[in-house]
Amino acid sequence: MNRGKWKWVDGEFVEITTKRSEPVHNIIQDTMNPTWHPCDGQIYESKSAFRRNTKAHGCVEVGDAQPFNGGRVLDDQTEERKLAIKDAIEQLSSVERRKEILDRIRWEQENLAREQ
Repeated sequence: MNRGKWKWVDGEFVEITTKRSEPVHNIIQDTMNPTWHPCDGQIYESKSAFRRNTKAHGCVEVGDAQPFNGGRVLDDQTEERKLAIKDAIEQLSSVERRKEILDRIRWEQENLAREQ
């Protein structure tokens, strides 16, 4: 007997194979764990409903892609990182600057929606 999985059937050993004789369809379900949607605060259990609502609010689903930081690895304890965080907080503390940033984000989202 060769190595592998065997079972006793009708008085003889029969090898159990993992290959299927016919192709099998891969079905992706529409269900997901209950997820809170940040646009409307509703809980969704349907992937398609969640994505439809995201698109209706002019947003883009990001997924689980790795964040891009320009290729630099920043240590939390470096002076460069501390200064970058301080600068970001100072920029966002200005009401006018926040408005400019939000306007830019809306403009970028509109352009992304047009491209799709």
